Amino acid sequence: MPPHGPLETLRTIRRYEHAGLITPVAAEKHAEAIAGTNFTIIPAQAWMIHSIWNLRHNINPYDAAYVAIAQRFGYRLITLDERLVRAAERLGVEVRIPA
Repeated sequence: MPPHGPLETLRTIRRYEHAGLITPVAAEKHAEAIAGTNFTIIPAQAWMIHSIWNLRHNINPYDAAYVAIAQRFGYRLITLDERLVRAAERLGVEVRIPA
């Protein structure tokens, strides 16, 4: 996961709670799950910067970091972002949408 991943995830949980898409209890549960997860943070390196730049016409740099990591390491991308799902799948990245 890129360094901004956990913060982006918390931002999304907050946005969903604020919009009434999830309850405050569910938001707290998700935030606690993020806090308790041992992520492998992959810092921006030259290969990632190049990949992100090459994806610039299809994906914003923040999202491109996830796609670059998935491509390089063969990871499955997990996201609720429908635009990112479509872009990643066009690039051959396997995507899982959480239930």
